[in-house]
Amino acid sequence: MALNYQVFAGNPHGVQTTPLRHDVPDAPTTKTYHGITIEVEGAVVGRIQSWHPNGAYTRAGELVYELNNLSWGLPVDYVPGKAEGFTVTATVAELWTSEIEVQLGLAFTQFEDLIEQNRPFTTREWWFRGVSAYRIWTYLGCWLTDANEEAFTAEGNARVIRNFGFTYVSRQRSASGADNTGGGTIAEP
Repeated sequence: MALNYQVFAGNPHGVQTTPLRHDVPDAPTTKTYHGITIEVEGAVVGRIQSWHPNGAYTRAGELVYELNNLSWGLPVDYVPGKAEGFTVTATVAELWTSEIEVQLGLAFTQFEDLIEQNRPFTTREWWFRGVSAYRIWTYLGCWLTDANEEAFTAEGNARVIRNFGFTYVSRQRSASGADNTGGGTIAEP
């Protein structure tokens, strides 16, 4: 699957950046998010301002205590429990005729309310290390939980910013070019 930037993520000025070179001596080893790309059904989601996966590494558990004179009041064990979270929150600068519902492949126009979502969607979080795809996370069974515009103000900058969130059933590593040295490349799925 090739990534299509032109549907929602293109720009009329042809603005592009030159990615960092990670294949040269003394290249940065710190992981950066400037190479992150969000995609749904092959189309890159445009004008994403922030992306925050929550819960992929959240797990409940219970401390176990024991009633005896040596350890009373202190935990003596821990029982790991269920995984929790499974949400992503994000912010997008809305596009005319391509509101977030349209970009997620859910509708042809903006919903009147979220009850109009009648099927889940799948989204992918692409990580690039320079020009090479590094890892792809796929979020399956996604349902919008909120999609609200920020306040419009007399002294604002006139951009329509929308905060949205969704809950997902599963986050899976779809592909990874990373090895123990942090290098490698992957083919697009």
